[in-house]
Amino acid sequence: MRNDVLNSSSNSYGKQYDLLPYESITAAKSLDEDDSGKVFTLDLAAGFTVTLPAIASVPEGWYCKIVVGTNCSSNSYIITENTTYDTNIIVAQVNELETDDTEDGPSSTGCTTITLGNAVDTVGDTFDIWSNGTNYFVQGTVKLDGGAALA
Repeated sequence: MRNDVLNSSSNSYGKQYDLLPYESITAAKSLDEDDSGKVFTLDLAAGFTVTLPAIASVPEGWYCKIVVGTNCSSNSYIITENTTYDTNIIVAQVNELETDDTEDGPSSTGCTTITLGNAVDTVGDTFDIWSNGTNYFVQGTVKLDGGAALA
């Protein structure tokens, strides 16, 4: 029994790590099927648009994570569905970490865009996006009140 453990471990040369594919985005980008599983950071202070793939072009289980890596100081970061093919297929819930007496974050059962406005986006604001083949489901967390707007 010990030989089995030793034999199966002897070729590993120490701890091996499975790293997530990562990409820093610094200009407008259209994602595609091959971007599933990636973590993206938004890294341009002037903002830009990230377009999700047409829903018909991705398999069930398509997934990505988008994280604000650089505060947007002009314009906005926008995450949008591919409006040539899709309409209001983003189902989103965004939690706001700030506390106030008014609202706790936007949600939508069908929207086209998620806008991260300048001056209210924060490094570390995060959006997990996945598909069931019919919709994109988005679970987001932002630091500030109004950090994300759904339309």
